Amino acid sequence: MRIFQTIIIAAAFLWTESRPAFAFRIYDDSVMSGYTKGQYEGFVPAGEKEKENAQLLGKASAAELKGNYAEALESLVQVTRNEPKNKDLYCRLAYDFVKVKDFRQAESALRQARELGRKDLWILKALGFVYFNQLKAGEAVAVLEEATAQAPADRWIHMQLGSAYDLLADIRKKEKDYDPQADYEKALDHTKKAVAMGGDAALYSQAGKIYGALGQFWEALDYLHRAESAGRADAWLYSEMGWDYGMVEDYREALAYFRNAEKAGRKDAWIYSKIAWSHDRLGETEQAIGEYKRALALSPGDPWSNYNLGVALRNHKDYEEAVALYLEMTRKGEYPGWTQLQLARIYALLGMEEGARDYLQQGKKLLDTTAADVSAEIEQIELLLNTPQK
Repeated sequence: MRIFQTIIIAAAFLWTESRPAFAFRIYDDSVMSGYTKGQYEGFVPAGEKEKENAQLLGKASAAELKGNYAEALESLVQVTRNEPKNKDLYCRLAYDFVKVKDFRQAESALRQARELGRKDLWILKALGFVYFNQLKAGEAVAVLEEATAQAPADRWIHMQLGSAYDLLADIRKKEKDYDPQADYEKALDHTKKAVAMGGDAALYSQAGKIYGALGQFWEALDYLHRAESAGRADAWLYSEMGWDYGMVEDYREALAYFRNAEKAGRKDAWIYSKIAWSHDRLGETEQAIGEYKRALALSPGDPWSNYNLGVALRNHKDYEEAVALYLEMTRKGEYPGWTQLQLARIYALLGMEEGARDYLQQGKKLLDTTAADVSAEIEQIELLLNTPQK
């Protein structure tokens, strides 16, 4: 039993390295519709240029009514050449650029409108939105904080600011001297304020994702179940729920939700590796081996799947295949120290003491032996070496 528990400790370290590969972000462009305030003042068709502008604006409006925003933009760009100082025209231009998802051009138009004097709440919200959709999280946070100072009870601002802080933490968390905790907490605070003003599946999903990032998995599951009850039923939600159930060690539920994600259309290497992992933790070794190989067929050479396939093969007593796999990983320098310890364990199980001790020493040199998971693994290998193997 102690040997099996150590396998779990060692592999749990690797589990946390492969969080769901794609993130959910709320996309709500309704904020852009507020651009209409006071636009087109002075566009009276008096002279030839004004008449041309009126015709072009009419064409743009007709195209917008049909949902043909690319055509509308052709007309609006011509109007801005004739009227380069009309701040509200640039706001309309930004709206149409958002509709065709050209956020870089939308940002440029909004910045122009702001320079020309558009200083209201809408411009801050719109800039926050387009910054966010270009993954400019820091800029989005800055303008949205400015916006929430003006409108502290605006649900949309809190929703988007929660997303922006979450994105900022996701982007920066690999930086050496950055701790994402504070930004995730700000993300959660704003998201929960938005929920208090009216929760929906998207906001519940955002709260669940952030709680998961903070390591509060039961709270995450509570909100993700709320999203499910509110009608959400897609691969992102089921992947996230499977992940969080795995983190609270409810592997049967984790497996069920990973399977739901597969049924909802997620058929990539990540989902099959997590289905395999869940089977492995449930002691269903043959199923785990099959699913790891399925994952590797989609992502050949993936170190995470290879490492855990090796564990499953060892548990299934397929020692020769496991050794070959770990030798190749060692050659490539993948998971240095851990692959050596796995080789040491297999050789110890086979009664090959010299090889086991050699790889054990290699593993000790490459890993921090004071770490709990490493010291527990070493302890179990040494226990095997001191116990005669049949």
